[in-house]
Amino acid sequence: MARAPQNRVFCVCAGFARVATAVFRAHTVPAWVRVGFASYLNSGFWEDHWVCEYRSGETWLLLDAQLDETAVRDFGVDFAPWDVPRDRFLDASTAWRQLRAGELDPSTIGLSAIGLAGAWFVAQSVLRDAAALNNVEMLPWKPGQWAERSAPGRTSRPILPQSSTRWPRSSAAHRTPIWHDGFTASTNGSGSRRPF
Repeated sequence: MARAPQNRVFCVCAGFARVATAVFRAHTVPAWVRVGFASYLNSGFWEDHWVCEYRSGETWLLLDAQLDETAVRDFGVDFAPWDVPRDRFLDASTAWRQLRAGELDPSTIGLSAIGLAGAWFVAQSVLRDAAALNNVEMLPWKPGQWAERSAPGRTSRPILPQSSTRWPRSSAAHRTPIWHDGFTASTNGSGSRRPF
């Protein structure tokens, strides 16, 4: 339903990804939020972006729920939003490995609208993606989170208490995902699926 601009709600990619993931899960389709970087939003730059990864048959696909017909046209997207190519969206851990291997220029990956780019930005995205894979979808850019602690020129504070050697028992890392069907964050039944 089309709404006048004054009646619309502002939402960023993380919100679209969370809602899409919730809809898939409500229909018992395995899905989770992925934090990473998209090359199709800003030519020559890997923009900070969140999508939904869902299982279709034996395959895992990426859905960019933010791409409606207008966005597809305006951004010149040449693929179906429900099947984003893996070379057009890099999950954060893939981006980190490519950055460390010298395959990505750190000045071309981050959040261009406010001038944030670099390895530090990718590193904090790896942490957010790992959390999302464990059903803890965090708010993007929330003050006090990892981005603030890891930005250049910032004094870093430990995320966990110094005495802690493992996550608390109540942590999401110890919970079975609500859509669990025998698959885990590291395998899809046919071999390694994720680096975590």
